[in-house]
Amino acid sequence: MVKRIHQTMTPLGLRYEVLVINDSSQDATAQVAGEAGARVVSHPYNLGNGAAVKTGICYAYGKALVLMDGDGQHSPEDIPLLLESLKTYDMVVGARNKETEASLHRIFANSIYNWLASYVCGRKILDLTSGFHAIRAHIAREFLGSIYP
Repeated sequence: MVKRIHQTMTPLGLRYEVLVINDSSQDATAQVAGEAGARVVSHPYNLGNGAAVKTGICYAYGKALVLMDGDGQHSPEDIPLLLESLKTYDMVVGARNKETEASLHRIFANSIYNWLASYVCGRKILDLTSGFHAIRAHIAREFLGSIYP
């Protein structure tokens, strides 16, 4: 993933960093990510996805943040699309397609969540549980409130 992000971002000529939050993985995630050119921040023990996202927001240097799960559900080649939309919006969410969702159970559950969220918000929500976001850093840090240094 880190190599694909570099291959996508380098031709754009933008300043960027790849930050990997290692949520206490027992495999070689931190080492492999570091060798591929990422800055790695490791949790001392597993804190979960929400804490990893907060850590990433706190440690990132950029004015625009792209949050992405490292499990291959989303394509790094789509990062420019999110960044382009970020020129208009404060936050953009990349939606998975049916091929990238793991099981029929997950597809069914996410369909219900997306319908409910769309109903409540009054606008179409394609992928409520997506882990692929672009957001303006100052706005992301507002959500963190007092935990941001």
